[in-house]
Amino acid sequence: MLYSTKVEEISMIEELGEHGLLILLYLFRHGREYKAALQKKLRIGTTPMYRAFSVLYKYRLIREVREFPRVYVELTERGRAIAEKIHEAEELLRRWESEQP
Repeated sequence: MLYSTKVEEISMIEELGEHGLLILLYLFRHGREYKAALQKKLRIGTTPMYRAFSVLYKYRLIREVREFPRVYVELTERGRAIAEKIHEAEELLRRWESEQP
């Protein structure tokens, strides 16, 4: 059971791709944001942006919050947990790289 869960998580991360991971980490670090601002800040084209959103919604990593007139996206609990693990791995890698001669 544990093995299949890990394989599913790896598959999900591969499916998210670079843009999905960027969105996930941005929302983890900065909180909710509206889609147009995310696209501008992360410099992601429209098609890749909406493909990434599709995968993020599929795995229930983000949700929409409507506050007229805007629709924001934010991490779900699951999205936050996964983003936190990715962030921790990123920090470990940075620390390791800084210790290399």
